[in-house]
Amino acid sequence: MAENPLKIDHKHIIDSLVEIRFVPLNRKTSFIELLGAVSKIVPEYNYTPSDVPKQIRAELPQFQFAVEATLIGPDFSIGVGSNSLVFNCQNGYKTWGVFFPFISNIIGVVSKLSTIKEIKRVGIRFTNFFATVNDLSKFNVSFHAGDLNQKDTSEMVLKWSTMGKVIAYNVTLANNASVQNRGLAPGTLLDVDAYIFDLSLGIGDKALLDKIEFVHSKEKEMFFSLLERKFLQSLNPVYSK
Repeated sequence: MAENPLKIDHKHIIDSLVEIRFVPLNRKTSFIELLGAVSKIVPEYNYTPSDVPKQIRAELPQFQFAVEATLIGPDFSIGVGSNSLVFNCQNGYKTWGVFFPFISNIIGVVSKLSTIKEIKRVGIRFTNFFATVNDLSKFNVSFHAGDLNQKDTSEMVLKWSTMGKVIAYNVTLANNASVQNRGLAPGTLLDVDAYIFDLSLGIGDKALLDKIEFVHSKEKEMFFSLLERKFLQSLNPVYSK
């Protein structure tokens, strides 16, 4: 197996999300308690309520872990729900070396509350967009559909999910895609969502931070495995410190 780089150019990263799902001690009060604690850490962040109505969040399964509000700053955002916390970068990806300490700091403050009973799931999802790159031979995928093959197809969307013993993935790869509100030429979208579930961790357990680091490393492994080696070299990889 080829060695993965320590880092590459990250200008292609358009979304970088870290989600923690948990069981609250009291779902009726957990959102307010968490929001109050987090707001004190980043008082300058703008409060943005969710645009998903409360009734829909309560009734539809796909919104079961949706946040109720997001605090948005110049570099990061923190989504707060009654049973989830969501972290993201703002105005471009800030590298894991900057992003992870920010997450760790927020978790450290939240861990002092008697709000979260146990952590059940940790997920990391990075969305990458390679503008003007539409040739799927630059990615390690292949397919056949009847008499058609990859070379005969100008536009394609591939989605797959895997459920392993140590990590699960949802992956989307689409060429000739467009990114809304970014004014970029059509290109290839690569979305990698890695997660672990059925956890039973305390919010203050060091193991939680270890799990976040682990999921991040597995997300990177999947991402790099999907890049053809010559294409990867064009992204200025660094293999040692």
